[in-house]
Amino acid sequence: MELKKVQLNNGVEMPEIGYGVFRVEEGKNLEAAVVTAIRTDDEMNQLNALNEDLRSGPHPDEFDF
Repeated sequence: MELKKVQLNNGVEMPEIGYGVFRVEEGKNLEAAVVTAIRTDDEMNQLNALNEDLRSGPHPDEFDF
């Protein structure tokens, strides 16, 4: 799944998805939100890579047993 992006006025592209760290006060809530955002992004990237590998790989009937 490719994340949709929008182009800002300055030309920078930004994902449409947000992880909820805007305006969170400093402290444990902010730390938890940032850690969760990073882990979620990493998991999404891994799933996207796996999905692409599965799509481009051999079909099950092409395996040599």
